[in-house]
Amino acid sequence: MYFNEHNPPYFHAEYNEFRASISINNLGLIEGKLPSKVMLAINEAKYAGNYSISLVFNNGREGLANLKETIFNDKRPIFSELKDESNFKDFKMEHSTVVWPNDLDLDVEYLFYVAFKDDPDLQDQFKQWGYLALSRIGLQT
Repeated sequence: MYFNEHNPPYFHAEYNEFRASISINNLGLIEGKLPSKVMLAINEAKYAGNYSISLVFNNGREGLANLKETIFNDKRPIFSELKDESNFKDFKMEHSTVVWPNDLDLDVEYLFYVAFKDDPDLQDQFKQWGYLALSRIGLQT
């Protein structure tokens, strides 16, 4: 690609049978289609209190991800310092997700799941991503 070849600058992405053009500036979809897991990103994140983060995703959905259970139930050392709320709320946006100063970042799909886990229309998607057991949504394993 040459610096003046595209305006706005973009790149082509292919995933199985899907094709799309993606903006380099904001990673937004210019044309085409990719599965949501391939394209999901966080556009905005704000601390909302009590270990919750208000999130705006690139698919237009806005939700509140309460991460208190995640932070306090995960026994890995990297989560320990985030139990102090002043450390937890000291995150930034990087690579289209939330990142803390100790270099912990959470998968965008996990944050989307936490924000919308009770949405009945998304249960199949969460099952495909591996966040729901088959039996939890009424299917036998």
